[in-house]
Amino acid sequence: MTNWDSYRDDLDTLKSELENLIKARNDVMRRIKIAEEEEQQQPMKPTTEVQLWRSSVQAVETEVDELINQASEEIEKLHPGGFCSRTCNMSSSYEFKDTVADKLQAVTNLINEGAFLAEDELRVVISLKDEGALKVADPETLPEDVADDQLTIIGGKIGLFDNKAWKHKNLEDKASDIFKILEDKKFALLMDDLRGRVDLTKVGVPLPSPENSSKIVFTTRSLQICSLMEADKVFKVTCLSENDAWRLFKALVGDETLQSHPEVLDLAKDVSRECRGLPLALVSIGRSMASKKTPQEWDDLYRVLRRSMTSYSGSDDQLKKDIHYNLKLSYDNLQNDMFKSCFLYCCLFPSYWEIKKRDLIDYWTGEGFLDDRLGEQLSQGYYIIDVLLSVCLLEKHGKDDNSVKMHYWIRDMSLWIASKIEMEKGNCFFCTATYSLTEEQVTEYLVKATRMSLLINDDVIENLLDAPKRPHLQTLFLIFDNNSEVIVNDFFRFIPSLKVLNLSSNYLLTKLPWGISNLISLQHLDLSYTRIQELPKELRVSKKLKCLNLENTHSLRTIPRQLISEFSMLHVLRLWECGFILQSNEDSVVCNDAQLLIEELLTLKNLSMLSITLDNSHALQRLLSSNRLQSCTQSLCLLDLSHPKSIKVSLTGLKHLNNLEICKCEYLEELEVDFVGEAQDVRESPCSFYFLGEVAIRECRKLRELTWLILAPNLKRLEISDCDEMEEIINVGKLSECPELMENVIPFSKLKIITLENLPKLRSIYWTDLPFPDLKELSITDCPMLPVPPHLLKITINHSVKPHAYSIKKFKTSNFVKV
Repeated sequence: MTNWDSYRDDLDTLKSELENLIKARNDVMRRIKIAEEEEQQQPMKPTTEVQLWRSSVQAVETEVDELINQASEEIEKLHPGGFCSRTCNMSSSYEFKDTVADKLQAVTNLINEGAFLAEDELRVVISLKDEGALKVADPETLPEDVADDQLTIIGGKIGLFDNKAWKHKNLEDKASDIFKILEDKKFALLMDDLRGRVDLTKVGVPLPSPENSSKIVFTTRSLQICSLMEADKVFKVTCLSENDAWRLFKALVGDETLQSHPEVLDLAKDVSRECRGLPLALVSIGRSMASKKTPQEWDDLYRVLRRSMTSYSGSDDQLKKDIHYNLKLSYDNLQNDMFKSCFLYCCLFPSYWEIKKRDLIDYWTGEGFLDDRLGEQLSQGYYIIDVLLSVCLLEKHGKDDNSVKMHYWIRDMSLWIASKIEMEKGNCFFCTATYSLTEEQVTEYLVKATRMSLLINDDVIENLLDAPKRPHLQTLFLIFDNNSEVIVNDFFRFIPSLKVLNLSSNYLLTKLPWGISNLISLQHLDLSYTRIQELPKELRVSKKLKCLNLENTHSLRTIPRQLISEFSMLHVLRLWECGFILQSNEDSVVCNDAQLLIEELLTLKNLSMLSITLDNSHALQRLLSSNRLQSCTQSLCLLDLSHPKSIKVSLTGLKHLNNLEICKCEYLEELEVDFVGEAQDVRESPCSFYFLGEVAIRECRKLRELTWLILAPNLKRLEISDCDEMEEIINVGKLSECPELMENVIPFSKLKIITLENLPKLRSIYWTDLPFPDLKELSITDCPMLPVPPHLLKITINHSVKPHAYSIKKFKTSNFVKV
């Protein structure tokens, strides 16, 4: 089928589905009218769900009409014999096809929603006196009077409450009566904000089945509740896009208010944006502002929303307090104080800041929140992060699973908790841009705070120097607004209890003051992404240091000898891309092929996590000769190794490796692995590259294959580029002596992202079909020998990459790819 035919068919399908959607809308409206006529004695109106659905249908109808009007021009470009059929930019046509597909999906989703709303015997209208979803909890976990209230609510919905005798029945009889009425009916039960498992049969609710076609819908703040309720489908309620948020907010406020004054509309849009897509904020604020028709009222609210709350006064502040209290329920339900402390710690980072999970665990370790035993911090930390994600107190950030972020409103709520509620326990958080404060305010907060996150400039530094002793301050995150190159010597003079110091991402910071010698209690120091050139020898006094992060300090040329070895309590050391721009000094441990550095690492008996970049084969072999250093290595980058043709890797030793990069190793031909021995170990325990999640191989011109990747069962991201001799990724000959691996292992089953660039001799990834069940993105650029399966040609061409590049946006489990 030609592109022209394909596009014509897609548009015909879209038109047909739009007609079905319009019919569904008319059907729903007809049912509403019938219900209104039947209930004339009681005021009725469409539910909020129906109103929003109708608004969505109207918007999609307008968008599809506009798209169809543009269609003839696009199709003309693709029509055989058209002037643009061979020479036009194909990427725009593919983009148009994607747009048609997206609109078709939107129309289909709305049709399905309309079908649910319009089902026979399901009410699509509710009483004005009785709005909102039913809140239900397990009667066994409630006092009898509360459980009776829940049964009474359900009974009232189906007409039993009018029976005076029924009111006096016991719980079991009431449940039985409810069941008898509902068992032969098709019904929808909505349960809001479940906080525990509900045994529906004990409140008389028959379970949904194909026979009764009933629906049970519940909301909850925890994924665990979804599992306990054995939910058939789970939908995560995400924040709305800016357009969708405005559409909801506009509907709640009403046109009368929005048109009441020329300035109100723009102010309302500003307020809507400050809700940051959070439905709870949009609904609460939208409803409360429906009667506010003066610009002053809207401007006052906007100013309240713009500032973080530590106290409440006035109606606008009370509105924000109500939102905070609703959000706080998820915080209150956390398992214990350790989980709560770990969550509140996240508010030290700015809103929507990318927080790497690994860094967050490092901070928690430095604070003493986590188990102090070797190797336990990582698993414990990841578990806490998963819990915070499951209750929506944190959100995933980016394409991979390595980072999280905190929503603006969640952070605002956490700051309120940290600055007020926690202050009563002696834990006072303070996070702000200090140049917005008076000198008196800065002094007050410095005296009280235990943890601070400050955005400062030179003027504020003067105030900080003049401030009194800060006896309680344990944690300090500093971001210099003017990107200062140095910190004055007296800055750390009056902070004797400081445990955590974060100076990361101050990109122009080049020097630490000798005054850092005052930090005798320091346990965590983060200098990552700075231009620091030297670690001061005065750091020796920090004998309690547990975590030192020097990642991406490319300008670091001096780490004094015997400094690292002084940190005998060090658990975490980050040296990824540390000190490879400037020539190292002779008195530094990063000179002389970094072997001195490895020797000092060998003295650190408590070291449990190491990330490191090495540019010399001797230092690498020294690291690989130590079982303890191998065991604690999480991230390893081999850069510009000039000597070896092969590297012998013991997988049993590198059992905690998570990230591996090999770059610019011009002479490297292979990584030697004893597959027979490793297969034996794999049968006995998961001792291969079990935790290896990311691998990048760049500019290794003589490397021919990467067969050892078959021993990385949890690999999620693979990048291979500029490897001139690479012919295949998994070589069958290498595994011929180990048939167990060929029979029992399916490689790349958890891969999410594959990037293959400039591999002129690459012929295959594997010798048989692979399912790639989790694959989300595949980018192939300048790999002329690699056959691309026909179905990949149907995927949208990514016009931002080079020729011969194909990009997969989504992959279905049923697709099998042989490449």
